[in-house]
Amino acid sequence: MGTVSSVTHCGLIRRQCPSPLIATAEATRDATSGRTRERAQAAVARAYVLATELTVKQHSEAAWATADRALIAARASGDPRPLSDATRVLAITIRRAGRSAAAVDFLAGGPQADTLAARVCC
Repeated sequence: MGTVSSVTHCGLIRRQCPSPLIATAEATRDATSGRTRERAQAAVARAYVLATELTVKQHSEAAWATADRALIAARASGDPRPLSDATRVLAITIRRAGRSAAAVDFLAGGPQADTLAARVCC
């Protein structure tokens, strides 16, 4: 999988994802703080998980960006449910790129899981 600039990723995301859902979730997150912000982060993560599922089915490069954003938001939420969903869609994205062994390594969650994901997607 080749490297695609972040500008290109953003354009792909806007064209192929549920933009109003993501925008609303991000606006809610940005307008809150504390525990409410953590819950809003979970909603952002779920929106990006949905976007990743859609882009993976379309074999789009945007899946890398949406999966990454889902994982970042899920981690910030502190909720294991969106974290497991975000981890799953990133592993699917890695597998769909023909890197099955790397997907398994990522799911195994070894100490290099984050580094592995960064190496695989870039």
